[in-house]
Amino acid sequence: MRELLVTLRQFPGSIIWLSPPHLKNPKHEKYLINTRGVIKVSTALINVKYIDVNQLGLLGTKWQPVMDGQKIRTDDGIHVSRNGSYRVIRELTNNINKYH
Repeated sequence: MRELLVTLRQFPGSIIWLSPPHLKNPKHEKYLINTRGVIKVSTALINVKYIDVNQLGLLGTKWQPVMDGQKIRTDDGIHVSRNGSYRVIRELTNNINKYH
């Protein structure tokens, strides 16, 4: 992780890091909470933009398969569906347009 962060530091403002989405499996989600925290703090330290996809307007604040009547997650409990991907891409595009 340290080597990756050193490399990222060389390209400030040109990288946007997306958080991992919530997982359906509570045991795996518990471990991922810590990972998200480390990534968020690390990206802030090296001035890399971080987007938390686990917000109300994107994929929600907990794992859920459907949001606003659209399927946003796949049945495996891990991956994002096409509709969920579109939500994340819209947020990513908004951030690119805002910061570049």
